[in-house]
Amino acid sequence: MVEYTTTVLTDATEWERVAPTWEALRRRQAEPNLEHHPAWLDVEMGGDEEARRGLVAALYRGPELVGVAPFLSRGWVWSSQIALRTVARFRLRLVDLMGEGPLAPPEPGLQEALLLAIDRAAEPYDVLFLEGLPVGSTLWEVIRSSPAIRRRFRTWMPAGITRRHRLDLPPTLEDYLQQFTGKRRKGLRYMRRRLEGAGAVTVDRVTRAEQLPRFLEMVERVSTRTWQARRLGKVFTRTGPEAARLALCARHGWLRSYVLRCGQEPIAFALGLQSDAVFRYEVVGFDPKWSEYSPGNVLLLGIVEDLIAFERPRVLDFGYGEAEYKQQFGNQTHPEANVYLVRRKPAATLAYLVATACAGANRSGKRLLGALDVVRSARRRLRGGRPSSSP
Repeated sequence: MVEYTTTVLTDATEWERVAPTWEALRRRQAEPNLEHHPAWLDVEMGGDEEARRGLVAALYRGPELVGVAPFLSRGWVWSSQIALRTVARFRLRLVDLMGEGPLAPPEPGLQEALLLAIDRAAEPYDVLFLEGLPVGSTLWEVIRSSPAIRRRFRTWMPAGITRRHRLDLPPTLEDYLQQFTGKRRKGLRYMRRRLEGAGAVTVDRVTRAEQLPRFLEMVERVSTRTWQARRLGKVFTRTGPEAARLALCARHGWLRSYVLRCGQEPIAFALGLQSDAVFRYEVVGFDPKWSEYSPGNVLLLGIVEDLIAFERPRVLDFGYGEAEYKQQFGNQTHPEANVYLVRRKPAATLAYLVATACAGANRSGKRLLGALDVVRSARRRLRGGRPSSSP
């Protein structure tokens, strides 16, 4: 009988020792995942090993390495809101599984063993996060059916099951445009022509480290004007952690990002990476001053055109989350979920109970608002369509 064992590798020296076998395992996958690359943890840690630490669960069959599960351990604030008002914030430690599951044989027992191996590491944590877990995958079934998982964790899926959108890139741009209706094709072309009326339109591709300083300067200019900056305080700065992350990606040959300019003014950007014939569309932003020209759509169509023309990947992956533009520009989809496994510890349990209570209150509030809308509509009909002056 073949015996499987797991261990946890906690420093770069141990990772480097198994890196060749680890990368060989990754390359044998039908679609190798960049987040399973042995160097990806360096990118995620960004040189800040104190705040962010890497852990690698390793699976052995006898002396042979047959699976790995890389994790990123980091500080995390779990905020709970009611009607957009924060009612509680808990500072916890979160461990994030890299990729969409372990890099391991599709056997439930082995994937469960890798997931639970980090419990034996000298790294306390509160929440295990599985981002973009494909519904129906081996790990999905493990989460749903494993008694060991249920004993250790509560499961929290705040957004439920969503759809991941991707684009299988065709040979030519004209082939791609055929997926749209004639009216939509005309609309896309009109967007670009309308923007060209305001100035020369350029889509700049950035893949090399020496291109980054100018690119990051333009991204910072746009980022300070985006809705994310105004409402969430999220600004991309040329000296921030995201800039350092892009520099590391450029060093590994993964960088592929874009900026849209009208004349000399940057008006939109997209941070992306490409590896193993997959382009990852990661972070986007545009200057709302130009919103009437649909700069996001103009840039995305320009990116698709460039991807087809230059070092064409097989797939454009829009990443986690649903948005109208992803549905419009993609041509394939599959169900997935962000899954939080909350450890049955006092602080984590309290945060979980508060979050579920707030979620229930928000659902009730939406139902109440919906009922009020029905009442208001009925009153307007009774009054001959005149607006009501009171609820």
